[in-house]
Amino acid sequence: MELTTGDVSFTFRLNEAGNRHVAPIDLIEWEPFRSTNTVPGREGQHVLLECAMIFDEREAEEKLAEPHTDLPALEYFLTHRAAIADAVMVASVKFAQDLYKVSVKYGVDRVELAQIATIDDLKTMIDLSYVQLFPYHQNGLPYLGYRFESNWDEYGFYALLLGTEVLACGYSGTALAIDRSIRDDGGVI
Repeated sequence: MELTTGDVSFTFRLNEAGNRHVAPIDLIEWEPFRSTNTVPGREGQHVLLECAMIFDEREAEEKLAEPHTDLPALEYFLTHRAAIADAVMVASVKFAQDLYKVSVKYGVDRVELAQIATIDDLKTMIDLSYVQLFPYHQNGLPYLGYRFESNWDEYGFYALLLGTEVLACGYSGTALAIDRSIRDDGGVI
């Protein structure tokens, strides 16, 4: 499926799990992270721009038959991606710092997290896996998700945004709980 917005074209394909349409995209604002990254197996890979198909399992077969993209979310993302990246980078540093404080509190000193004080410190420790465009909006702003690999946790972490505001950074349980609450509210608030 081909999608064009402005002067940018994307070719979407169904992902390996068969539940989302994805398209590769080079995000230059994340290139410094990629070129110095120490996350095993992530060097030189394209970041996937992931347009989410989020639905109840009972609707899966019916929805998968229809191509899905959220053009307003994609246009918003492309227009504001530098501001979004800045917000996500700042929130990711804070997330790592907060995680370090919790690890010390419980006697698990995570030395690699102690070294993160700035965005530059983070560059060697994370890699962006994909950007997810949710089909939900609030006050005209789309929900967006960023999924990261990290060298301090094998499962990485997520950042959920509404427009350019980071609502939360956390592990998969956080992202899933937030996603579920958005869906339970009907998506368009």
